[in-house]
Amino acid sequence: MIFRFFIGYGGLSIRKFNNIQVLNLAYRISSEFQRKGFVFEACGAIIEEAEKVFTDIPIMVLTKRNNMPSFKLAQKLGFIYYPEYDGYPEKTIYICLVFFMKVKE
Repeated sequence: MIFRFFIGYGGLSIRKFNNIQVLNLAYRISSEFQRKGFVFEACGAIIEEAEKVFTDIPIMVLTKRNNMPSFKLAQKLGFIYYPEYDGYPEKTIYICLVFFMKVKE
């Protein structure tokens, strides 16, 4: 049986942010599956595993300024918004908002 529809995906990539190595959390979901908790559950599991493996690398989320569902999701996942980084990366065609996972103490 072959299914021909896309639900979504999520994952981490290693990248540099202000000369610091970070894990960038990215996710996409088809509009028909939005607001059902799938991305929250998937990203929560990704973060949980990443914190075990990459204990000293911060996790970040970049989102478009007008993407309020993503903004709210990042906050719900425990990320903190850093307005001083608004506009990063400067060479993109849109303005990004930057979130970092709160560092465990």
